[in-house]
Amino acid sequence: MRRRVCVLGAGVIGLSSAVFIQDLIPDVDVTVVADTCTPFTLSDDCAGLWMPYLVDLTDKDVMRWSSDTFDYLKSLGHSEEAGDAGIQFVSGYYFVRESAYTGQEPPWKDLVVGFRKLTPEELQISPKARDGYFLTTVIMDVKRYLPWLTKRILDRRGRIQNRKIQNLDELTEEYDVVVNCSGMGANQLCNDSLLRPLRGQVIKVSAPWVKHFYINPDPTDEHKEVYILPGPYDVTLGGTGQLNDWNIDMDEKDKQRILKDVCKLVPSLRTARQLRDWVGLRPLRSPVRLEAQKLPGKKTVIHNYGHSGSGVTFHWGCAKDTAHLVQLTLETHQLTSRM
Repeated sequence: MRRRVCVLGAGVIGLSSAVFIQDLIPDVDVTVVADTCTPFTLSDDCAGLWMPYLVDLTDKDVMRWSSDTFDYLKSLGHSEEAGDAGIQFVSGYYFVRESAYTGQEPPWKDLVVGFRKLTPEELQISPKARDGYFLTTVIMDVKRYLPWLTKRILDRRGRIQNRKIQNLDELTEEYDVVVNCSGMGANQLCNDSLLRPLRGQVIKVSAPWVKHFYINPDPTDEHKEVYILPGPYDVTLGGTGQLNDWNIDMDEKDKQRILKDVCKLVPSLRTARQLRDWVGLRPLRSPVRLEAQKLPGKKTVIHNYGHSGSGVTFHWGCAKDTAHLVQLTLETHQLTSRM
């Protein structure tokens, strides 16, 4: 009998985990269960930029997941699948403000392409910058990437179920292994006191003349950045990172602050046509919870949640670890059953 694996959650973390499980263990049946699917997930409206954001950069797992994901996205970006998957390369500016200057380059500098220090002329773009870098990274159109992952799952006879889960026991009774990629939903499902919402608010605008990204961290508030991220169809202007804020409504004060700050970097954005506002709650947990939990009755849940603002940056590396944990769990269960 084929073993059954359930992945709870259909954002970028859940779908990539399901795909990697199918890659690594082709003889299992994989079902994705979620109450929200693309194009309505939290992942769908994120900017899709690969760059470690609002995470602990001294954590070795963080850097390994980031590296594995960048290598995967870079390879995908050079393949014939890049268009279907919505993967493109983008170059731009990362500024370091005066009060945040340490003289140390970011630990991810060797992962990206063409990393170099900014010239004095380039630093004039952000008058308060003490230092800065120019680099090329990857940006994905998440609204294309998630359907692309979904198609891969379905093409291998995987299933997608639109259903709301109130308790993990609903799934552990039905499946051999459950993979919990429920994001902020884990707050209720796992009663995890370390999981907290990190409110993000952005503005999507039409500004096709903006081809570079601009990132300008605010040293007075580690959870606030000014960023301009060009995608294939719109430009994302942000942002906020308000800890323990459950408000999912657009805040006019935040919006005006964002517009004011981004126009200091790129004044032409004052004429950009506004398309829509977006607010989402990023699941912040330090550390990210990626582990196997043995439950009564010999069932196991693999947790993979709490990626803060780096879900896109971590997703493939975390999917790899998750799939290996599923494989180990199934092998252990099979060995135990034979004894």
